Formats: sequence, structure tokens, C-alpha cells
Amino acid sequence: MEQKKVQGFLQKTYKIIVDYQQEKLKQLHCGENTGNQFNIFEIIGISTREVYMCRILAELLNPNGCHCQRTKYLDLFCNRFLPDRIKKEIKTENVSVITEDLTKNLDDIGKEYRRIDFVIDEKDGHYIPIEVKINALEQQEQCSDYLYSTRKIYEERHKNKNDAVIFYLTKTGEMPISISSEDEDSVMCISWIQLVDWLNECICQIDTIRKIPITEIIMQYKTAIENFLQEGNNTMDENIIKMIIENAENLECAEKIAENIGEAKRSKWIELKEKIRDRITSQKSYDENKLYDDSDKIAYAKSEPVDNNIVQYHVIVYESGKIQKAEIWYTKNDNEIRYNRETKNSRKIIEFVDIIEDEKLNEKAKECVSFLFD
Repeated sequence: MEQKKVQGFLQKTYKIIVDYQQEKLKQLHCGENTGNQFNIFEIIGISTREVYMCRILAELLNPNGCHCQRTKYLDLFCNRFLPDRIKKEIKTENVSVITEDLTKNLDDIGKEYRRIDFVIDEKDGHYIPIEVKINALEQQEQCSDYLYSTRKIYEERHKNKNDAVIFYLTKTGEMPISISSEDEDSVMCISWIQLVDWLNECICQIDTIRKIPITEIIMQYKTAIENFLQEGNNTMDENIIKMIIENAENLECAEKIAENIGEAKRSKWIELKEKIRDRITSQKSYDENKLYDDSDKIAYAKSEPVDNNIVQYHVIVYESGKIQKAEIWYTKNDNEIRYNRETKNSRKIIEFVDIIEDEKLNEKAKECVSFLFD
């Protein structure tokens, strides 16, 4: 294959990566200006925790919720997502929102009860389960069991069981696996991005705007959702894949690069290891007996022998195309090198891609070995 074609392919790939990094940088600067990176959901680590994100959603929909907006948010939700036949009938002032409600009548089909994330329960009227997913998958027959249970409740309330619906909230709005084709009309599949549209509508309500704490919480909740949706949508990877499959020539270039990437990384590691070795041996206190060097690692003793004649070594390890740092111990008596199991024996400090450019090699080499010297 012509070298020019491969170089052209690499230039296109590089442009995609640079454009992506610039967009991320723009978002970071925007966060600095607006303060929207200060997000309580992400700070305490619950933005992708289904239980907590679900509780907030249930509270917003609850007419008796602490937001004191009565049925305002529930009405907006129903108008946006409910089928017309239910929308016309449901009286939201009679609704209770119940979290972790138990399914009913599953023992009829030899199954144990299940816990539904939450339900919109109109007293003696409509009963609407809502199952929330962020990263988790549907459990075995989960939604089909919810639908069976809901239809039984409709029969007990002397309502048409065919009016029963359940909601399934996921990142993409897909249909649950357990639902058969004939039951698909009874499952309201919505995505988190659709929920964001509803949250925007809630924020725009006059009574919400007047209450800053409520506005701020809903906005932070919305931002947390947008962030976890963005994390799962790596546009850089998607654009690279699109470019690769655009034509046969690009695909051939990608295959040729993939064939040689391992050897390219190995060559860079050898080059970097030599620079690290030069850094170590140039020290006034250098002792060749404290240096350990093989094909995949280079290590240097940081201290004199301690108890049982053991010397602590710091090692730089090359593994799977990445530079890693680990602590090891060296036993002089039997010349055995072993990992120190009392600490994390390996943690990544530099992605190999970070040291590809030659002009950065020296600095990166110094960065790698700086911890070896006091």
C-alpha cells in the first residue's frame, strides 16, 4: 500500500481527534464561565445510581412531594407521555406516587413478588408502573411480570385490562426484551433525553422559576442526566468508525495500521526505556547493583536494605502498550523479584499515546523516573 495513502488516513484520524478534544475543551471553558460543572449529583457519585435518580424522579411526579407544586409536574408528564385514552381519564389530583411497590398476583403463575421502581397510582383508577434503567439491563421477564401484575390490578378495579400500560425508561428508549410483539402497545418506552425535554418544561413554569432551590435542583438533575448520556456517546470513536468504513481504501489503511501498532508501541517503549536508563545512570549516587533492567521493565532501588535484607524498588513496567508504575521488593539473597502485595502493585500513570510525539519524550521520561530520587 502506498505510504501517502496511510499518511492521509492518519491525518484524517488526527483531525477527528483534535476536533473532539477542542470541543471538550470548549465545554470545560463553558463550565468555568457558568459554574454548571459544580453538580451535587456528580460530586456525591449518584448521577448513574438508578435508585437515587429514580427517587428524585418519583418525588418530582408526586403531587404531595416536597416541591409543593401539587400536580404541576405530573400533569406535564402525563400530557407528554401517556396514551390519549388514559390522558383523558386520569385525575392527577387523586394520584399517589409509591416507590418500590410490590407486584400483585404473580403467585398465580408460580412466581415470587417483585419490587417496581415506582408507580403512579390513581385511587381505584389507573395504576402505572415505571421501571428506570441507566446502565443496568432488564432482569429476566421483569417487564412482562410487571405488565401481568398491572393487568390483574385493572381487573380487580373493574377496568379494562387492555388499558393497562407500564413505562420503561432507558438511555435509548428501547423495548424490554421480555415483552412480546403483541404486548408492545402496552409498554411506553421513553429515553432519558425525552425526560430532559420534560424537565426543561418543568423549569420553565412560572412557579418553578420563582422558587430558586427547586429550579436549581431540577437543573442540576437535568445536567447530571445530560452528562451520563454524553459519556455513553463517544462521537470521536463513532466518527473514526464512520471514516474507516467510508470506502475500501480507508478500511485497508486501518487494517495496515492495526497490524503494525504493536511493534510501533514496542519501539517507542525501547526508546523511552533508554532515556529512563540514561536518567538513572547519570545520577551521582548511581549504583549499578541497584538497577534492574529487562525487556518489559526497568527498576531502581530507592533505599538501602531494610529488615531481612530486603530492598524496596520502584519499577516502570511496559504492559499491553501502556507504561505503568508499580512498587516491588527485591530479595538479594535469592535474587528474587516479587510484587509487594500490601500496596496496589500496579497503577497506570501514562497512556502510551501521551508519549508518541518525540519532542515530549524527554520530559515524559523525566516524569516517569522523578519518583526514584529524593
